[in-house]
Amino acid sequence: MDRFRIYALEKILKQDALSPQQRTWVLEALVEKCSILCMGYSNRGKQEEARIYEQAAEQYRRTLDRNGNEVNATQPFEKEMLLHALED
Repeated sequence: MDRFRIYALEKILKQDALSPQQRTWVLEALVEKCSILCMGYSNRGKQEEARIYEQAAEQYRRTLDRNGNEVNATQPFEKEMLLHALED
């Protein structure tokens, strides 16, 4: 279920209509959801999938500074990789 939430959040992130605060909230949610999926895949022995979502969480985390503010705008994390993970 969280895979689809990540996909939806990435689509929202691509929209230019978000305020800076909304972008921050979306990025924070992406970090949280990617981290949850990473742990779940690790617990089930699916290391490749865990690695993909761990990298995604790190990329989104790097876009936020210590105060939770967006440092720079980034494109969604390797969308093709996450879409392939959804197809499996």
